Amino acid sequence: MYVMSGGREAHTPYSYISVVDATQSKKILDAKIGANWLEALAWEKSLPRLFVNVTAENVVGVLDRGKHSITANWQVLADTLQNLPLLLDEPNHRLLLTTSKWPRLVEIDSDSGKMTATAPTSVRSTTSHTMQS
Repeated sequence: MYVMSGGREAHTPYSYISVVDATQSKKILDAKIGANWLEALAWEKSLPRLFVNVTAENVVGVLDRGKHSITANWQVLADTLQNLPLLLDEPNHRLLLTTSKWPRLVEIDSDSGKMTATAPTSVRSTTSHTMQS
């Protein structure tokens, strides 16, 4: 199980993504992320990647589950802020997210990190820590 902690709620300039063994209720390790606001995680089954909304930096981070570190940061639209919910559509190689400030739905190619589509939304997104397809 992966759990986010720290950051702005803990009054630290960094956050953690912790790996927890749920069968033993034991924390295995902490991956320190140099940002104080993380929002949502999306687990990729076919590759050892975990996508994370690094809301503080307006990027989607790509965490290598083997190395326990962010290997890439994919910029979300420059005219949007606060990327909150995140959904991985793994069969179609796309990440879907919404932003709260200047509300938009954003589609990102999960292989290249390039934005492939965007559309305005009329409703502000709410904080969601995990969405899975």
